[in-house]
Amino acid sequence: MDKKYIGKFISNIREEKKLTQEELAKSLGVSKRKIQKIEKGKFKINSDVIIPLCNELKISIYEFLNGHKDIW
Repeated sequence: MDKKYIGKFISNIREEKKLTQEELAKSLGVSKRKIQKIEKGKFKINSDVIIPLCNELKISIYEFLNGHKDIW
């Protein structure tokens, strides 16, 4: 698992959805700094944030962990 790659993926998905880091942080109930850390790949896998993040961005946990959208 490449955390920097995952972080870039999260950043790209957030931007596709036209969300700022601040907006995403507010919707998740976390700080903007937490979103910045995730997008820079400096995060710990923590289901308290990861599951709501995946739900908000409409991605699966599998997509999050692999850093890319599933195309089936």
